[in-house]
Amino acid sequence: METGRVEVRSDVLTRWAAAAMTVRTLADVQARCAIPMADSDSARVDELYPRESYSQWAREGLRSGLDHMVVWADLTMPTGARANLPVTHQGFRWFHTLLRAALEGAAQSLWLTTVENTGEATARLIRAVRDDLREQRLARLAMGKDVSRIDQRITQHAAGALEWMKYGPSEDRMPSYVSMIRSAALRASLDPNECEATWRVASAAAHGKTWAILDLQELVGEAVEWRPGQFHTPGVVDQDRLTDSIETAVTLLSAATAQLLLRNGYDPTREFRHSVVDVARKSPMKDGDAQVEALAERLGIK
Repeated sequence: METGRVEVRSDVLTRWAAAAMTVRTLADVQARCAIPMADSDSARVDELYPRESYSQWAREGLRSGLDHMVVWADLTMPTGARANLPVTHQGFRWFHTLLRAALEGAAQSLWLTTVENTGEATARLIRAVRDDLREQRLARLAMGKDVSRIDQRITQHAAGALEWMKYGPSEDRMPSYVSMIRSAALRASLDPNECEATWRVASAAAHGKTWAILDLQELVGEAVEWRPGQFHTPGVVDQDRLTDSIETAVTLLSAATAQLLLRNGYDPTREFRHSVVDVARKSPMKDGDAQVEALAERLGIK
């Protein structure tokens, strides 16, 4: 693989700029609308099962996914003094680590929020909490730390799961990420097979799997036989493949944000418009602020 920097094509930059703008908008929205409205579905679940906060558990996966994508946006499409510098791309594994987290965070949030009623939401909340506690217990045991308080919580939530069994299975593990990502794809009007493939290749890249090198690069130059029958072939990032993956992740994050807003009692269209203007005001524009303020006036945002 080529480790040198690769200049990003102008058409790819246009798509990246749109993705970065969307990511920053979503991050702004989820931060502003973190607390559910008093009469919302999320608030009702918070009341039904006060041991944990459904609204915050549903938000946490989304927030994690957006945090990872904001890192990518800040590195590739910065809004500050570096904004006018040429954009280059170094390697490919680092981004797919962020991308994998974005896909998983969005899918987890959508799994918690795409429910028929508050009973199902409560059952899924308990299942997510139990999954989390099980992992925390294993980690603390590996560190040689006391797990008595965790065991206490596990017992409490196991009893809670039995109370809500008619709305969902009493399990201490969430569905697999493949299952949640495929379901999230349907919610976001995407092809489940393509979303699964994107997640699998991102995971392979993050884990250092050899096959990801071939899947995520364009091979360039002459192959060099370094030992009989084995070759090193220079390669560069496949910019189109990478950009398709970025847009898939952003689409899932957008769907998860909209769904969380609905559960929290907010109007997604209104909140997105508000954040688009806020984010645009912080971003460099070729014509200064005129275009942004015209947009704000058109949308009725002060």
